Amino acid sequence: MRIKNLLTLIAMLVAIVLLAGMFSAASAQVFPKQKFPAPAAKFSNAVAFDVSLPLRDLAAARKNAPAPPSPEERDSTGAR
Repeated sequence: MRIKNLLTLIAMLVAIVLLAGMFSAASAQVFPKQKFPAPAAKFSNAVAFDVSLPLRDLAAARKNAPAPPSPEERDSTGAR
């Protein structure tokens, strides 16, 4: 009988805590009271530009280039 009363008391306390938390969360303000200024965009002068060739031009130049030497050719010439 004592355990049943203890479990009932614990269940009631948990229910009260959960309900209190639910009501306090529901009453919390969604929007802040104080209005703040919206951030403004800041534009500056461009400092650097990408001057490399487009990838399509790099690929076309690669097709026209001679093939690199095979590993056997590199070993015979001593080049790395």
